[in-house]
Amino acid sequence: MQKLIYIVVFWVGLLSSWNVLGQTVATKETIVLPTGMIRLKEAFASISDQTGCVFSYDSNNINDQAFVFIGKNNRFTLESSLSTILAPDVKYKRINKYIVIFRNVNQNLPDEKPLKSNKNLDLTDLKPLASEIVYLFPKVDFSDTIKVKRPSSLGGGTSSPLSSNVTEKTLLEKQWMLDATYDPHLLHLSLILGVKSFFGKASFGYDYHDSYHLGLGVGMKIPITPTLGLSLDLSQYALAFGRTKKMDINAFTTELNPKVTYALSKRLQLKAGPSVYRLQSSLKTKNERIDLGSHWGCNASVGVQFLLFESK
Repeated sequence: MQKLIYIVVFWVGLLSSWNVLGQTVATKETIVLPTGMIRLKEAFASISDQTGCVFSYDSNNINDQAFVFIGKNNRFTLESSLSTILAPDVKYKRINKYIVIFRNVNQNLPDEKPLKSNKNLDLTDLKPLASEIVYLFPKVDFSDTIKVKRPSSLGGGTSSPLSSNVTEKTLLEKQWMLDATYDPHLLHLSLILGVKSFFGKASFGYDYHDSYHLGLGVGMKIPITPTLGLSLDLSQYALAFGRTKKMDINAFTTELNPKVTYALSKRLQLKAGPSVYRLQSSLKTKNERIDLGSHWGCNASVGVQFLLFESK
């Protein structure tokens, strides 16, 4: 019986040592991040795959759908990679293999100490950060100390309310953009208000005949890679003023614009593709309005889009 007890104690000690060694994160190894525009969530996943660390954050305070730009120099240490992808007001603290991401709200995380087991962690030190930490240690019962939300990515296999918060937060992030597009039919200058995947726009157009058009449109964007994507918008233009308008001609143009987009930087984006349009016009006389018929056309068009600012 005594021999059996010795064997059990030996294996428990061995497994505990192995668990501590398995939680160590190499901070000086080289981390390679994808170049170009990537989402913060993708950067976290890449770092986690290469180092074995686990990121923990509150999606109500940290927007992991935001884009970050990684240049050609894409080799980092763990510290330099986090300094590159995190905003100035976002801080982090490493506790063994866990990396807690939080906004600087004049709150201090507990000092990093080697953890031999979960029982050695003083949970009262984490109480001031209950709103920042998202279930940092999955196997510890926090019910008597702090109340936190548990994301499905850290275990359990159940859906998390944080996923819906991320989606709602992403959809409510508005982007204001300035768009200039050239095609042989109409030169556009547009102000675009978008919510990530969907957008509306107000446009001013010039038709190269000393006449000017005003238009409204809606569209959607489909990302393919961090830098490459597709966009599709449908717009309606009306002849507003100019030489043709003075001739008592009314003209309405319906335009469909599928485009391939390429991000040069976080704010600057190029686009190119066909422009399919239908022009309907009529002549107004003293007694009647004469229908001048409709005209269909298709042109190649190119444009540039500049992100003015984002608002939440």
